[in-house]
Amino acid sequence: MQSCEISSDSADDPLSSGSQRKRQPRIVVIGAGLAGLSATKKLLANGFTDIVILEASERIGGRVQSVKLGCATFDLGATWIHGAHGNPIYQLAEDHGLLEETTDRERSIGRISLYSRNGVAHYCTSSGQRIPKDVVEEFSDVYNEVYNLTQEFFQRGRPVGEESQNSVGVFTRSGVRKRLKADTEDMGITKELKLAMLQQFLKEIPKSVIQLNKPVKYIHWNRSVSKEIQLISSSFPSHNLDSQEEDGYQVYVECEDCELIPADHVIVTMSLGVLKKYHETMFHPRLPEEKVSAIQMLGISTTDKIFLEFEEPFWSPECNSIQFVWEDDAENESLAYPEDLWYKKICSFDVLYPAERYGHVLSGWICGEEALIMERYDDEMVAETCTELLRKFTGY
Repeated sequence: MQSCEISSDSADDPLSSGSQRKRQPRIVVIGAGLAGLSATKKLLANGFTDIVILEASERIGGRVQSVKLGCATFDLGATWIHGAHGNPIYQLAEDHGLLEETTDRERSIGRISLYSRNGVAHYCTSSGQRIPKDVVEEFSDVYNEVYNLTQEFFQRGRPVGEESQNSVGVFTRSGVRKRLKADTEDMGITKELKLAMLQQFLKEIPKSVIQLNKPVKYIHWNRSVSKEIQLISSSFPSHNLDSQEEDGYQVYVECEDCELIPADHVIVTMSLGVLKKYHETMFHPRLPEEKVSAIQMLGISTTDKIFLEFEEPFWSPECNSIQFVWEDDAENESLAYPEDLWYKKICSFDVLYPAERYGHVLSGWICGEEALIMERYDDEMVAETCTELLRKFTGY
């Protein structure tokens, strides 16, 4: 039988809340992404000191990751802050002076770009034509009106409706489609353009506290590990395990390296994708049914960024993004494409400003199954495909 080492380095502290011990509550935070780091910072600010963060990878930050390519630094993770009011991420960015170039329009719609956003978006069709500004604005008004209804659902604490499979995407797509088709003032070609645009819109701490390369194998909660501790204690008398039970720990986190870390509280901040994959085997006993149901019903998909660098810009100075509107998608109610058409899931390329910082670079997005298909190809193949797309839509 393999021995598991049990950590017990907690210190006495007058802030103890338990009647059976005079010590600080021990808190284990799983995941050193933004959620885990923020939770730890809050705990430390409120006087809790017996905290450890367990991070499976070799770095902190989770999905927030910047890399240096050439002379420029690019963010591989988040690009937008969604929602300004009551959003701690927005407040954090504002406190650190990262929103100096935020436009009034971005603030009004609550979608703040972390890049400078000069100029206007160019909506281009698959036949190489640019969609008129007034058509884009009319469509945006309808889309935002329907999308705002989903916010009301969440504020009232109820799902968007069974007829929409409790999906914001399904609800928005259906609602916008119905309104566009019911508009008697639109000419046929304008209505088709707006329906095609609908498809395009829906594609896109102290170091001592943190332990990196520390993947978690099991979380034994609800004192489920008591019998296992007794078994280890009887098999390996050299381990001082009785004191762990006397201290009244409610949870034990078992790591891949076989270390067993006792805790009073565990905060799990791992990604939804990891929870979906491992929740059935990681938690002992298994999570309550309502937690399992929440994990299963929340949507998640692969999202990839594509960076294209050019010697000189082919886009006009006022262009801040190139949006792809496939005209043959107007009547398509599905967002899934055959494998050989994976590139149709790329909805746009953003121009990174300022050029003095990034060079002449476009940043594109692709998500879902099509992103996984793209990952099978090498960089050269992806670059050639994206370049052909840009030629097709812009005519350059």
